[in-house]
Amino acid sequence: MLLLVLLHPRLHAQPCNLALGGTTQVATVAWAPATVPSNTTIVRNLTVTGGVLTAFSSCAAGLLALNPTVVSGPYYAPGTVINGACPGTPSNAAITSGAAAQHTLSLPAWGSNFPPDAAGQTGLTGAQNCSVCPAVFQAPICAGQYFPYYMCFGQTYTFSMCGSVAWNSNITVTNAAGTTLANGFPQFAEDGCGTPGGHAILSFIPAASGLYYVRIYNSPCAINNLLCGTLNVQCNPNPAPPSNDEPANAIAIPPTTVCNFVNATNAFATPTGGVPAPALCGSGCAVSSGSYSGYDVWFSAIVSGAGTLSIQT
Repeated sequence: MLLLVLLHPRLHAQPCNLALGGTTQVATVAWAPATVPSNTTIVRNLTVTGGVLTAFSSCAAGLLALNPTVVSGPYYAPGTVINGACPGTPSNAAITSGAAAQHTLSLPAWGSNFPPDAAGQTGLTGAQNCSVCPAVFQAPICAGQYFPYYMCFGQTYTFSMCGSVAWNSNITVTNAAGTTLANGFPQFAEDGCGTPGGHAILSFIPAASGLYYVRIYNSPCAINNLLCGTLNVQCNPNPAPPSNDEPANAIAIPPTTVCNFVNATNAFATPTGGVPAPALCGSGCAVSSGSYSGYDVWFSAIVSGAGTLSIQT
């Protein structure tokens, strides 16, 4: 009998009070010059009908406002710039017509010295800011400060207080109103820099693109403008999911009479369609909750009809 085993760990954290009262925003001028690549490339599908560009995937995300350049693809010559309203007007005539072929586009680097957020601070819409990855930002910050940051699905954001003068920090990521935890996982971190009761580091994976608030507190959730340090922010595209992300690719575990441990991770895994949330994780069973991350991986075992199969994690 073939047995499929689904693992989606339960994680618990105690986030800070979600009210923004008493906290202050990190000033834009406080951010050090950003370390970003000279350009960022993305792959998008283009559709050309009768020699005219009729569809551009992710067009609604506002990518055209950044003047992406088609650097490779079957429909347009290298160096073709797409401008204007969706789906845009290419600077060169199409070489051929076709549906949904992939083209590699080159986007400009981020030109500011602070993390991108909402249009009011950067002059860009949030969705355009998704191009700023990979990138590294840095700014001084004190316990009780926050900053808005537009984060995008498919990217990982690491916030670190490591290296700052010693005190006990924690990091919380909330929605743009500061009233609920962020739509992603995990949303809270305390410690992690190697010293118990020391500084925090958090690698946040947003479940949806949007504006978030990242806040630093003195544990437990206290405001203290005399406790300061340097916050490092790093963005990187998510790596590929684990090989056993889906049931069809479950890792086989041979049952034995002794423990047979297999090293594995659910980091950057994706939710499996049609599989309900676990039934025994308490009240917080929603995807991206503290009890259920939604990132599941799979294992399989061939067992006989008798005996007991014990699984430990």
